[in-house]
Amino acid sequence: MSSADSNPELESFREQWKAEVQSRHTIQHPEAGPSTTRPHRQSQSQPQAQAAAPARRAPLTEPPRQPAAPEPNKKSKVRREEEEDEDYVPTVTFDEPVETTGPTLGEPGTTVSTKPDPVTALEYYEKAVEREAAGNHGDSVTLYRKAFRMDDRVDQKYKNKYFPQAAYKTASATGSGAAPATASQKPGQRQSMKELITSFSALSIEPAPPEIEGTPQPPCPIAEIPDEILVHILRDVSLLDVGDFVRLARVCKRLAFLVVTEDRIWRRICLGTEFGFNGMHYNWQRQITWEPLTDEDLVQEAEKAAASAESPDGDEDSILPPLTLEERAEQQDAEKTTNTLSLYKSLYSSSWLRMFRLRPRIRFNGCYISTVNYVRSGAANSNSISWNTPLHIVTYYRYLRFFRDGTCISLLTTAEPINVVHHMTREAVALHRGGAATHLPSTVMQTALKGRWRLAKPVDNLGASLSEVEGNLIVETEGDGRCFLERLYDLDTLDTRFTTPSNVPYRAIVDSREVDKREKQLSPLRGGPTVEKSRWRTPEFLLYWVVLLVAVPTMFWVAYDVSRPSDPRYERYERWLSPGWIPGRKIDNSDAQYRTFRKNMPAMAALLVFHPLLRRVWNAIRPLPNNSRDTAAEVADARSRQRTSFDFAFAILFLVILHGFSAAKILVILAINYRIGTGLPRKYIPAATWIFNICTLFANEIGKGYSYRNIAILFAGESARDIVSDPSSLVRLGEWLDSYGGIMRRWEVLFNITVLRLVSFNLDYYWSIGGRSASPIEKQLDPANLSERDRIAIPASPNDFTFRNLVGYAIYAPLYLTGPIITFNDYISQSRYRPATIESSRTWKYALRFVLVLLVMELVLHYDYIGAIAKSRPEWSTYTAAQLSLLSYFNLHIIWLKLLLPWRFFRLWALTDGIDPPENMLRCVSNNYSTLSFWRGWHRSYYRWLLRYIYIPLGGTSFRTTLDAIRSVITYLVVFTFVALWHDIKLNLLIWGWLIVIFFLPEIAASYAFPKKKWENRPGTYRVLCGLGGVLNVLMMMAANMVGFAFGFDGLKEIVGGIFRDYSGFTFFITACCCLFVGIQIMFEIRQSELRKGINMKC
Repeated sequence: MSSADSNPELESFREQWKAEVQSRHTIQHPEAGPSTTRPHRQSQSQPQAQAAAPARRAPLTEPPRQPAAPEPNKKSKVRREEEEDEDYVPTVTFDEPVETTGPTLGEPGTTVSTKPDPVTALEYYEKAVEREAAGNHGDSVTLYRKAFRMDDRVDQKYKNKYFPQAAYKTASATGSGAAPATASQKPGQRQSMKELITSFSALSIEPAPPEIEGTPQPPCPIAEIPDEILVHILRDVSLLDVGDFVRLARVCKRLAFLVVTEDRIWRRICLGTEFGFNGMHYNWQRQITWEPLTDEDLVQEAEKAAASAESPDGDEDSILPPLTLEERAEQQDAEKTTNTLSLYKSLYSSSWLRMFRLRPRIRFNGCYISTVNYVRSGAANSNSISWNTPLHIVTYYRYLRFFRDGTCISLLTTAEPINVVHHMTREAVALHRGGAATHLPSTVMQTALKGRWRLAKPVDNLGASLSEVEGNLIVETEGDGRCFLERLYDLDTLDTRFTTPSNVPYRAIVDSREVDKREKQLSPLRGGPTVEKSRWRTPEFLLYWVVLLVAVPTMFWVAYDVSRPSDPRYERYERWLSPGWIPGRKIDNSDAQYRTFRKNMPAMAALLVFHPLLRRVWNAIRPLPNNSRDTAAEVADARSRQRTSFDFAFAILFLVILHGFSAAKILVILAINYRIGTGLPRKYIPAATWIFNICTLFANEIGKGYSYRNIAILFAGESARDIVSDPSSLVRLGEWLDSYGGIMRRWEVLFNITVLRLVSFNLDYYWSIGGRSASPIEKQLDPANLSERDRIAIPASPNDFTFRNLVGYAIYAPLYLTGPIITFNDYISQSRYRPATIESSRTWKYALRFVLVLLVMELVLHYDYIGAIAKSRPEWSTYTAAQLSLLSYFNLHIIWLKLLLPWRFFRLWALTDGIDPPENMLRCVSNNYSTLSFWRGWHRSYYRWLLRYIYIPLGGTSFRTTLDAIRSVITYLVVFTFVALWHDIKLNLLIWGWLIVIFFLPEIAASYAFPKKKWENRPGTYRVLCGLGGVLNVLMMMAANMVGFAFGFDGLKEIVGGIFRDYSGFTFFITACCCLFVGIQIMFEIRQSELRKGINMKC
């Protein structure tokens, strides 16, 4: 007898199960015949969902194919759905294999159709996609470029054509997670989730099937428990772990019904503190440093609450006194419960499950990780023949872990989650506080920050609906631990170019300013100098600190001692002093440059405020077009036209006010330069540009600004006697025009800066028509987020090289008089898109630094009358060796300060106007030991201009062979001859320029004679040798600058002779050299400190 005959109940169950399987197969494949699948034993409470596998998305490199129609009697694939999420969110998969029925490309029986040549941008793009899929990347790039040149939005059109949004909606609507059909369901009818769950209500918990067919089923005690007790058990499970509670729904249909519909459990979860909303915080519970709230914090909270709830009549009786911590906790718990109950009916349709799934809440059983990727372009290898440049994908992570008491841990690092997550604990933060325990694996927590968190409440966003307010999370963390002065004198405050590589867009790393400082401190820069351990607290540097504490005050005292009224030589230079604002002291006002700057400071400060305000008025009168259909490029073009048109109009007004009728002379020079740059054949532009502008420099000096009177005499042809006795009307007209010379009659004095801009305009145009640099689209860069190198190298559009833009650029008011210098390409790029480096906080700190430098200059001129002493032509033999040396030393500092002040003021003006030029002075004049590095940091914008337009076109320098060395020396001589003549046409400046080249040679020779690689085993000895060489460099640089800008060659000879006239002078010289050696060792360590922070300023 068979088991079926002996067990009629089992046979009945089999027939019922077969009917259910047949019904489900009919729904999924209505055109298919009866299923021939052999049934296996399956419990009613554990069905297997059968559904056809969803089609995989086609790769982005080829258009998606239409799915083939299913063949008759084809078996469907079975995929078990694994729902791990407690919220029952159905997942959509796109990685299943595509089922195809017909032949594919390359198979026998297929023919390849010949497509016509592409015409439209979309056709070019489609063909590029096909070539890329076939592995022909060279042709695909060419086709991509053609497509983007025809239409810069062709990629969006391609996406809309082949990957419309409707396809994704259909995929998610028909994705996995559909409930299986039951035997009682009609064919073709689809059940809703609610109907499916309701159908489980009458079912009971089924025991497990027997291990051996025909044997009794094993006992199932939980099936015998009454629902009241079962609900109580499930509630306890949910309070231990909501995820485990929800996963019970996968056991059987009865438990699924209870999990979804038992509102008493979900009510307890929502109103509880374990996982619910009574455990959330809508007010601060701790201080940022994790300390308990103080009475002062409670008073401030009460004042804010009173201010937000204050009546329009100003009734002060409604202001309640601050609560204690216990009263505050009770009140907040009551508010949480009240808010939850009110939202239960109003916002979440009286469903506790819906509330738990949709209402914002914080989870405490893990940490939140935000992964940030950005791409920056690298530098191509000069020896490579590839057409492209490398791209660096930079990844960093932001970790947040929240605790139930309202505190949190924040960490920004490049470390992978596997090395961080298990260390995100309070204990690790305390262990590594202050950089301790660096030998442990959890040392990544050195840079972790303490913080606190709370969810937003209606007071935080008045007028918004409660559902919108509750979605905000507010986190406050510690600062970087530095005082205000440290942040004020940070290199990033001075100029972001010092801390950001020139090939990296600043906006791409705004969020990563603090990324893993520990890794930057412990690992050397790739391809840069070796990072050494700090020596600040070593015995060697403790000795250096003692030397500084003695030497620096002595230096100031020596300079002050010769500047006192009691000095016997005081009367000789007193006439160069002016009344000062410090009681009992006069000010050295002998320097004409600083005297002019100081006198006009109030007017320039007013102009700094007036100019940006006037631009805002201009922008209000001529606003940008508000058309939502405009592309980003069209908006940028409109912004550029708006800015450059204002710059042109203000430049004309500024010229007339500044130079009067001489403004016409400047405009004539600009017009001639424009015609040379844009009217001549391309091959003649560089030579003609250089000849015209160098001749302009000499003509301005010889012609003394071309007075209208002299021009009239030249045209009238009158003799000297006629000019004096009876000048013609033309000569009188010229004299009248000269009488209105504006604020600055001698316009030619500061025109040298404008000459640099004229050269930049012409050569940037010359390179733009020669294809020296590709456009941002071709280089696949975001034009609104270019790095500084790309802003300079990528040419402006041909439509931007107009005479209006030339005037606006060359006479740009904030930078017209003294600079800093920016190229024309950079000016246009910043006009199109506001630089991300301009931030209000940084600009205010930069302004404060300018005020502090101005104060230092005033104090030095009130107490050290160095300039006045030099102007009075003193008897240098009456001064001691120490006095001569230190007067010369401080004179160089005054030269540095008088140049630094106007450069920083006009850069500050440009920053307030939305243009970010480079900082001209990178370091103090006392913080330089290398002649080569000194010129990288002194007048840096001019140095970069020389590199781009003279040094690199001449081929740069190389000392590998004798011929290369000779050519390099000639290049240096050409560059510094131009530098000397550009400053002024004087013999002492020519000598200064040639001395600089001569002083370059010993340092270059020493770098080849003592290569660093040979001294890797003796770094201390190498550092001493470098220090001795630095002392020699400092002495040579001081001598060259005193010849060029202070005393001249004869004055330097007198000073040197006075120092070495007796034995005491030699003693002082040796002492001074020892002090210089100590200072240079400190300079080395300052640069090592910057390298440990990931900064290499190369100077």
